[in-house]
Amino acid sequence: MDKPSEALESVLERVIDLWPRSSSEAEVDIRRRLGDIAAADLDSASLKVAAKGRLRIVSGPILLKHAAKVLLSAGGDCLPCLATFAKDEHGSWRLSAMEEQCAVCFGSGINDGQLCDMCFATGWGVHID
Repeated sequence: MDKPSEALESVLERVIDLWPRSSSEAEVDIRRRLGDIAAADLDSASLKVAAKGRLRIVSGPILLKHAAKVLLSAGGDCLPCLATFAKDEHGSWRLSAMEEQCAVCFGSGINDGQLCDMCFATGWGVHID
C-alpha cells in the first residue's frame, strides 16, 4: 500500500465539504456541485447517501495503484460510509462510489447465518434489482 497523495487528500476534503446533508437534494444539483471531483460513472445510489452532519475521516485510506477507499462517518446514529476513489486517464482522483454500511448486516455480509441479500454480502450499500 502506498502513502496517500496530497491530490487524494485534497479531493477527499472537497468531497467532505460538498457532500449533501439531505436526501431530498436533486441529483443534478449534487453532480453540479461536485463537478470534476466526481467520476462520470458515479451512480445515482451513491448520490442518495446523505450525511446527517459533516462527514469526517475515520480511517486512513487503503491505496492501490489506481483506487483508494476511505471510511467516513457523520457520527451519532449515522452508519459509516465507504468512499471509493479511482484515478482517471489523466491520473486525477475522482469519487467513484459512496456507500453506506448495510443496515441489515452492519458490514459483515452475513445476516442470520446467511449471506446478506440486502447488500449482496458486501457489507456496503443496498443492492436491488
